[in-house]
Amino acid sequence: MKKQGFTLIEMIAVIVIIALISIITLPTIINQYSNKKDTISDTTKKIIITAAELYASEKRNGVESVTLEDLVKDEKLESPIIDYKTGKEIPLNTVIYLDENGNACIEGSEGCSRVDRKKTYTIQNLVSNGSFETGINGWGNTGSNTVFAHDSSIKNNGRYSFKVSITNAQAWPRINYPSISNLQGHKLYGKVSYYVDQASLTPGINILTAETSDFWPTTQDGKTTWSSSKEVNKWIDISLLYEAKYNYLLMMLPQSNASASGNVYFDGLVVVDLTSSFGAGNEPDKAWCDRNISYFDGKKSLQY
Repeated sequence: MKKQGFTLIEMIAVIVIIALISIITLPTIINQYSNKKDTISDTTKKIIITAAELYASEKRNGVESVTLEDLVKDEKLESPIIDYKTGKEIPLNTVIYLDENGNACIEGSEGCSRVDRKKTYTIQNLVSNGSFETGINGWGNTGSNTVFAHDSSIKNNGRYSFKVSITNAQAWPRINYPSISNLQGHKLYGKVSYYVDQASLTPGINILTAETSDFWPTTQDGKTTWSSSKEVNKWIDISLLYEAKYNYLLMMLPQSNASASGNVYFDGLVVVDLTSSFGAGNEPDKAWCDRNISYFDGKKSLQY
């Protein structure tokens, strides 16, 4: 007996029926899935939000999100968490987000999303006259065949720069800050701009800390970063991050090549105590500092 197959008209009819069913039911399914958190009743939401806000206020450490499971473990809620309206259990992995003021909302609720929160911090340049506007008083020299000058011909910040003229020698311009103390264990960020007229010159930045405010002679520790650039007649930034071993600050702007001759110009020296500004354990890394901290005088606010 010969088998009968579907006719073309029958196949088209079946496809149309399936398509109609999909059009009718699919949006409802998607809507139910995407808005499943919105099915939580207002009364239940208020209870969850109150518990989350209480949790955040007690922690006092910038809580950005918390789950229902966290709230149960902290005894802010009891498990199982049943919605008053639907009688259904709410999953413990439900997330509640909190803004910087401690206000909470439930993930999936209208207008609720995770916020990339930043706080405002005040930083201070520990170095006074870092742009050398008022001269170069206080800067001493531990090298030979070097001459210091307060220069207005080549500058990067303001009207002046610190010019160091060198003849076949290293240079170690230095300055002490006896009034700056209590740095031990703090992370310090230093940055300066330099300009050279000879590629053989190798400038750097050096942060030292000393055991006492006398500086010389006393126990010291420090870190130096040398420039790797050989570009000339161009302002270049150089920076470092250093954890202070002692309490008192000493700065150097050295040039390491003993056979070099020429002129190095320094401008825009800034040193920030990151630990005092951001808090211990919350200090930004060097890459962040390089992007966000440029020369300033006194204090300034920024977000981190």
